[in-house]
Amino acid sequence: MTSERSPERLDAGERSPAQGQRSLTSKQIASGAGAVLVLVFALINLQDVTMHWIVGTTHTPLIVLVAICVLIGAGVGFAIGRRAKTPQRPPS
Repeated sequence: MTSERSPERLDAGERSPAQGQRSLTSKQIASGAGAVLVLVFALINLQDVTMHWIVGTTHTPLIVLVAICVLIGAGVGFAIGRRAKTPQRPPS
């Protein structure tokens, strides 16, 4: 028998620095890559565009519209994700 303990049984003070660090998950990497792509896309589209609303027309930079669409999409995605994780009660 050896006197070594398994990594699961080590105290927080006994862990090596490499074990205490978090590694990036694939979800974090994908989110970062998506954020970079949206940023590059928004910065490429700096020209002004005409927006036709129900009650009027405005001229605004396309980067503003891209940012608004990203925020709306993130909000909808967050709301749907939260709704899907909520436990459903079985019918009585």
